[in-house]
Amino acid sequence: MADPADAPPEGAAGAFTLTPTGPRKRRGRPAGSKAGARVEKKAETPQQRIDRLRAELQKAEEDKAALERRRESVVGKAVLAHARAHPDYHKQLASLLRNEVKAKGDLAILDELLA
Repeated sequence: MADPADAPPEGAAGAFTLTPTGPRKRRGRPAGSKAGARVEKKAETPQQRIDRLRAELQKAEEDKAALERRRESVVGKAVLAHARAHPDYHKQLASLLRNEVKAKGDLAILDELLA
């Protein structure tokens, strides 16, 4: 049984003792945790590096092509909106398209603008 002399005095609400209850916690990152530990990579062979760089280049080229398609779409929308609002510009655009676009399939798409 606990010794009554060790009990806190009556009315001492929230009284606590300063004796340690376990090992003291260290500051900083825990030793050996994966959050702070470096993951060692295996050495990359020259062929693996070439393959990785080719894949990165292909991805960069695909991203560039997608950006160019998006840019063409935005510019095209702006040009068409301006042509609809300004008849003189519409005539200039039709003339430019007749001179520059030669493929029959592309001309078929543009026939409404060329009229």
